[in-house]
Amino acid sequence: MKYIQRWVYSFAITSVALILFNLGVYVRLGLNPGYIRVVLGAIMISALIAASITIFKCKKGNDILKAFLGLLPLLPINLIMRSIYGVVVFRAAIFFWTLALIFVVAYSVAVAVVSHKAKREEKELNVLLKDKEKDAQK
Repeated sequence: MKYIQRWVYSFAITSVALILFNLGVYVRLGLNPGYIRVVLGAIMISALIAASITIFKCKKGNDILKAFLGLLPLLPINLIMRSIYGVVVFRAAIFFWTLALIFVVAYSVAVAVVSHKAKREEKELNVLLKDKEKDAQK
């Protein structure tokens, strides 16, 4: 159930992002990719994003391993984008790899924010546990 909810949220965000990207492609290059192609691409990208989030938020396992495994489903997104818009939009490989770099940086920021939040909660819980132990000893 959580995966479907994550997929729906990521599909909404991905659809808006692709609409804006389509607008830029149409204005800049005059190309109009097919609607069905873009929707199918958004569905696949959303599924990969939801899988990445699900792996990252898994309760069991090593945090570093989960972060690495959560990054793996995001790697094919560039290939999907290239198949949606064709080689015309992604003529230069530098744009292709810049887009990949943006995905990796965004994922790294998300991992840093989540780990910082987890460490803060851990400290708060340790303080509460110590206070409880002090109260129990009295």
